[in-house]
Amino acid sequence: MHSDISDVDDVSKRWWRPLTNAIGAWGTHHRRWMFIATAVGGVVAVVSQWVWTDVTPVVGETWALVLRWAALGLGILAALAVAVDKITDRWEDRQAADTLAAGEIAAERAVLALNVVLDEAIRTGFMSGKSRQTAVETLRRTAVQQAAYALGDGARATSYMYRREPSGDRVLDKAEHGTMNRKDKSKRPFLERESPDLEIWRMLERADDEPDVRRSPEEVAGLDWESKEYVEFLSVAVKARELPLGMLSVNHRDIGAIGGAQRAVVIAIARTIALATATSLATKELVERENAEKSQIRRNTDSGASVGGTTKGAE
Repeated sequence: MHSDISDVDDVSKRWWRPLTNAIGAWGTHHRRWMFIATAVGGVVAVVSQWVWTDVTPVVGETWALVLRWAALGLGILAALAVAVDKITDRWEDRQAADTLAAGEIAAERAVLALNVVLDEAIRTGFMSGKSRQTAVETLRRTAVQQAAYALGDGARATSYMYRREPSGDRVLDKAEHGTMNRKDKSKRPFLERESPDLEIWRMLERADDEPDVRRSPEEVAGLDWESKEYVEFLSVAVKARELPLGMLSVNHRDIGAIGGAQRAVVIAIARTIALATATSLATKELVERENAEKSQIRRNTDSGASVGGTTKGAE
């Protein structure tokens, strides 16, 4: 006779689990007191025979009774300390196992999100002309939604397109958003002519595998963590060789949500967007745009124009 899954006892739903969880959480922060109680209990065990048999002639009946009750109380306390210590050990083991399992689930979730984006990128390869341009826009929408999904509840992802104004100033606009139980969205584009000192412009000049996760309360010039619905963010340049094509920025309301696996997946998604965007352009146009970008950077350098400055997080 076989049993189905309904026959399996889910230990997390046992009635005493909340109590042992509370004891374990308390015990992990009060190990010193449990050690003291256990040590005192050991001393009491050594002298208990004398307290119960030979102490009355020395201190009298009243104090003998007090000492006996004290010995009994300390013995019970020591026994409870040992029990709490064992419960705490098991609680910590469960916490470690749960943390490991949660990490594996989060990593698997991130990889699944990347697979969805890769599937969409492959689909664009079978298209041409205007259909391909439309497919790339669809890919961007899919990418931000999957980037947010890779980070889990509390995430937001935004993809920006890159262009230069006639003046040569850089712009990140045409934002596409993906969220997981979030309603806030960046409200305006990044304009270099208005804010030339944002770190985001330097990010565009860095390799796409170099970005770091920025977390509260880390000081980021121009960013008020208290006014945001997120506590960490990661911005990755979408680049084809030396040509910036956009930016993929993700953030989350929980510290630690953007771990190593999530960071790697976000970088991979950014590269997938770059690949699909670049292959949708004619080779000649791609090379011309890259050369124009290099020329503009040289002109800015020669004229002493600012292409960097203080740091500031993406909206």
